Amino acid sequence: MVYKAAAILLFTTVLFGTETDVAEAPYESDYAKGQPDRQLWRDVKDSFLRHRFGKILKKHNLALGCAGCTSVFMDVSFAVTEQGTVQIRGIDRQQACGHDFPAAVKTDFLKFLNDYPYPKPLHGTTVRLRLGSGLKC
Repeated sequence: MVYKAAAILLFTTVLFGTETDVAEAPYESDYAKGQPDRQLWRDVKDSFLRHRFGKILKKHNLALGCAGCTSVFMDVSFAVTEQGTVQIRGIDRQQACGHDFPAAVKTDFLKFLNDYPYPKPLHGTTVRLRLGSGLKC
């Protein structure tokens, strides 16, 4: 019986991963479907778009428009520790007006993630978010 329980525990650890795994989240409107903290992650993205994104674009002379720059975004995988601090796991994709992502813009995007006051339910989680936006032209 003990061996069976140990085997089940090992199987579920392998199947579901460890705390360093990234919860792949689609970018559609049903973001993080099925996750209990779905709305809290939406709040993080919404806060970025409302309070930081426009200021970052202005600071770096970037303007979204169909005639030129159609998207500025970064897909970033990160963990929020139990203490509420951020550990960047990796940047999966980034685009700024079809060109290389400027280092200063990257720094400002990541600063937002480090500064955001994550609520307690998000502590101890790892996720991949898309910060930024694009236009359908």
